Amino acid sequence: MTKAGALSSSQVVEMSARLPQVVLKEDVNWTNITFKGRGFAWVNHSENRAMIKARHDERAALLATAPAVYEAGWATGHH
Repeated sequence: MTKAGALSSSQVVEMSARLPQVVLKEDVNWTNITFKGRGFAWVNHSENRAMIKARHDERAALLATAPAVYEAGWATGHH
């Protein structure tokens, strides 16, 4: 079940596939979405969740803009 206003995991993958230079790497339960060889999103189909790589300021903006859709994840401190 998706939150109001959220895309399903399948929709995220479908939209990403239309972007230039994006490559999808499929696994049993996951799709890794890469741009120019670098991962920027990971979609877990069984949980209908996506993790998006973002800087701390980008994450804060996403959370402030749509708190019903996004939730804070973990951060490694690497840039």
